[in-house]
Parts: sequence; structure tokens; C-alpha cells
Amino acid sequence: QGELNFESETLSTTDRFNEYIMTSLRTIEGLDLQQVATHFGTEKRLQLEKSASIYIHEDQMILADEKLILTRKGKLFADGIAAEMFFD
Repeated sequence: QGELNFESETLSTTDRFNEYIMTSLRTIEGLDLQQVATHFGTEKRLQLEKSASIYIHEDQMILADEKLILTRKGKLFADGIAAEMFFD
């Protein structure tokens, strides 16, 4: 009939935030802390930095130019790292 079928999903702020963590950590650019502060607030940024500190200490992540980037070692545990950084 010329009409397209589609589905849409409305995500909560927490869901959008967690989705951003999951997808951005998988990119070469990493998770942009300035974007987090702009779109989700400074408090979320600070919480992420705190959560990331253990992975930085374990050489699974680096902080460079305001971005959290998984190292080669960290990429092996990307799903688990992202899940640990999620918010409820």
C-alpha cells in the first residue's frame, strides 16, 4: 500500500546514557567526557571518571584528551567494563 512499517523505541535518560557508554567504548575515539558532561551532566562525568580509574590502573583503559579509550587489553573485556560503568 506504499506505507513503510517501522518500530520506534523511546529510551529513558539512563538508557541513553548506558547506550552511549556501550557504543562509545567500542570506537577508536572512545568515550568523550565533555560530551557526557554536556548531555548528561557533570555529576555523571565525575562518576564515570571514578569508575574508570580502576581500569586505567589495570592498563585496560587510558584517559587522553578528555576521552576514555580502551587499550588492546581492555578491548578483550569491553562488555564487562561497559556493564560495570552503567548506571541504574
